[in-house]
Amino acid sequence: MVRALAGAGGELSCSSLRGDVSASTASHHLGILRRAGLLETRRSGASRRNGLRRDDLEARFPGLLAAVVNTEPGGGHGPTT
Repeated sequence: MVRALAGAGGELSCSSLRGDVSASTASHHLGILRRAGLLETRRSGASRRNGLRRDDLEARFPGLLAAVVNTEPGGGHGPTT
């Protein structure tokens, strides 16, 4: 979700951030990101638009967002054989 928002360069609707998960799972994850202070959300009619708080994140944690976005999905921390 963070990668999608970073790539969008703006705001995305909840439904466009869902990916391959259920609506309730996506909502749960968006709530966690919102409570952690990573997202700002505004209502647009009946939907919500989500965007990253880029300036706030960069001021508080320089380079963190770039590191998260540029990390390989899965992080390569899976089991080794």
